[in-house]
Amino acid sequence: MLNSSQKPASQIAKDLGCSTSTLLDWQKRSGQTYKTMKKPHQATAQELEAENKRLKRELAFVIEQREILKKAAVILGR
Repeated sequence: MLNSSQKPASQIAKDLGCSTSTLLDWQKRSGQTYKTMKKPHQATAQELEAENKRLKRELAFVIEQREILKKAAVILGR
């Protein structure tokens, strides 16, 4: 945030609720500056489709587990 924002460090620190020196210390400890930061990976359409399918499967599994727990709670609650 500090490296990619146009805001001064003092404003960012205020927004985060910390002191400017703390924010600058975090930046120093991370060893990252704007120039050394890696650019984010740009996913291809195929990667996004695969991730979407995986997330849909995971969501279906979680919904199924939730329904099982609801039924178990009804049974154990009686």
